[in-house]
Amino acid sequence: MNGAEFDQPPTTPRIRYLVCTTPFSGSTRLCRHLFQAGLGVPHEYYNPNQVKFLSERWGLTPQQIEKYPQCLRERRTTPNGLWGCALHWSHYELHRSLLDPQFASIQHYIYLVRRDTIAQAVSFQYSSPARASAASASLDPVERSFYLLEQQNQVWRAFFAQRGLQPLVLTYESFLENPSLTLSRIAEYLFGAAREIQKPEGPLPEEAFSPPMETTRSLLAQRLGERSHRLDPGDRKFLFLAGLHRSGTTPLFQILRDHPDISGFRDTGASKDEGQHLQSVIPSGKIYGGPGRFGFSPEAHLTETSPLASLQDARKLFTQWSRHWDLGRSYLLEKTPPSLIRTRFLQALFPQSHFIVLLRHPIAVSLATRKWAKGSSLEQLLEHWLHCHQIFEEDKKSLQYLLVVRYEDLIQEPTAKLKEVYQFLGLEARTSSLLDPGGNDGYFEEWGNIAQADPKLVERLLDRFESRLQPFGYSLRPG
Repeated sequence: MNGAEFDQPPTTPRIRYLVCTTPFSGSTRLCRHLFQAGLGVPHEYYNPNQVKFLSERWGLTPQQIEKYPQCLRERRTTPNGLWGCALHWSHYELHRSLLDPQFASIQHYIYLVRRDTIAQAVSFQYSSPARASAASASLDPVERSFYLLEQQNQVWRAFFAQRGLQPLVLTYESFLENPSLTLSRIAEYLFGAAREIQKPEGPLPEEAFSPPMETTRSLLAQRLGERSHRLDPGDRKFLFLAGLHRSGTTPLFQILRDHPDISGFRDTGASKDEGQHLQSVIPSGKIYGGPGRFGFSPEAHLTETSPLASLQDARKLFTQWSRHWDLGRSYLLEKTPPSLIRTRFLQALFPQSHFIVLLRHPIAVSLATRKWAKGSSLEQLLEHWLHCHQIFEEDKKSLQYLLVVRYEDLIQEPTAKLKEVYQFLGLEARTSSLLDPGGNDGYFEEWGNIAQADPKLVERLLDRFESRLQPFGYSLRPG
């Protein structure tokens, strides 16, 4: 619904609402019926593709993006004063600066969920040829899609709870079964009383699954059903390896998991064998914008006060991770970069948690992260480094078992530093040749080139960050 035929005459919105949802929940279908019923022109207006298309059509340059919400209100409010928008959490993360100021004026929230998350994951997985091909080769990527959708529902529920909101909760299945009743409920919720609206007749057809999709759905349901019995973590020792993306956690993880007394994830198919992609309890870093961004989301910081810090969630998380571990080993190792700002939460779930946190020079981390954090400036990436480590500095005061390792020390003195790591764990020391002593050299050379090409940028970054980085033992001065 991004064509000019959906634009409306200028009207001041009297009633504003959000349809908060997840991919392949049926929101597009619902929005079409809301429009036909005269209940606004709701659409995924903050989908980056829609933002780009509509901004260009309405004559906004990228530098005028702050005017986009106003253009939406002016052009997509119906004559009866209704303005609506369908919003995925990932779109919210991309456009927080545009959306946060609007929440005070949004009176109504509709939360659309799909009860059959397994079918939703299958729909998502088969929505592109590449993902469909991956699903035909293995059930693992479909399971990870299931976990990601569960995580997104988790963050929406936390969003409502933290703001004291009571949304109108609707299910995709009930909408299909009785669209007339669903639309009537929405109209009454928005206007505060029953309202005559145009309603579709009878139930709506369900999404047609191809034979391969049906097979995948059946197999995934069987796999998840077999794990429905929750395991008790008991007094097992967990070893959490944390540090921002590109801090050197991957080579250290590979070294540690090769120790005979440590079991770490291997050949899971998930990116870097990170546990954040292999469970549905803790929202992954991707949910909050990914590398170089996740820490800016207040919701990403988890402590023992989180509603998720429960025995039930500890058992659920342990059950989902346990199939990737040899439970007979002394330590169960997991590596996820956002755990840097979740140490207190993990300790609350698993009291025998040991933490190894890697610190790496902010210039190396920021320059290395740029390829993953497209759209983020070097200044923003440095701010993210500081923000996350300042959170950790406070959180670490509550940790029982913690070892902080500087990446620079680890690559220059691997034998001594690995011995320190194994002493911390009470294990026999082992050496490794996986660490590159020149791991930072290329990034420092790049930083020197930047300093020569743009000395004013370096001066500005020094003014903003130098004094704040000194307590961490780092400097931005080139050379």
